[in-house]
This record gives sequence, structure tokens and C-alpha cells, in this order.
Amino acid sequence: MSNEPVVTERVAYSAEELETATARFTSYYLQSIADRNGESVAAVMERAGEDVISAGVLSYLRAGRETGPETGTQEYLTWVASGTFLNLMTLLPARGCSEEQWSTLYRRAIDIAARATG
Repeated sequence: MSNEPVVTERVAYSAEELETATARFTSYYLQSIADRNGESVAAVMERAGEDVISAGVLSYLRAGRETGPETGTQEYLTWVASGTFLNLMTLLPARGCSEEQWSTLYRRAIDIAARATG
């Protein structure tokens, strides 16, 4: 695992934040798809592709830094991440990062999820 931060939108997220965001996206979203289809999370990630995975992980990175009345609860994180995910998938400027940063985020998320799910 890389302990290097991942940088997007001029924000550096720590390796720990990236790992937490990837775990949340995997458990709240990808695992249910994998279970329903009888396949691995890695297979779901590969099929979903770079844009979906990067948007999903970045949405949880951003949600992890939000504050509000229910900050830290799964419901609040999912609510913030869902809105962010839609923006990231429909508005390229919402990404706020270069293509290289976007690809790096994807590769790091794939590595983290592969280690976590075997």
C-alpha cells in the first residue's frame, strides 16, 4: 500500500482517508452489486470502470470532510456522497482534478479494494 497522499482539486487526501473512502464505497455500494450478481468486488470494479470508481471514491472522500447535524453517520455520509457522485458523473468541472489525478485515484482505489476483499 502506498502511504502517499492522493491529490485532487488542489486538496491532498491522506492514504488513510483514501482507504476509508474506498472501504465505504465498496461496502455501501459495490459489495451489494457483487453479492447480487454472485461475483467479486474486483469484477464489479473492472466492469464499472474508471469514471464510476473514481467518482464513487472521490464522493466519499469529500463526504468524509463535510460537517453537518449528522456528521459521521452512515446516513449522512451516504446522502452527501450520493449528491456528490451525481455531480461528478454529470459535470466534468465538478471533478476539479486532472485526468492524471483521476486515473491515479482509480488505480489506488482498485489496489485498496483488492487487498481488502482478497
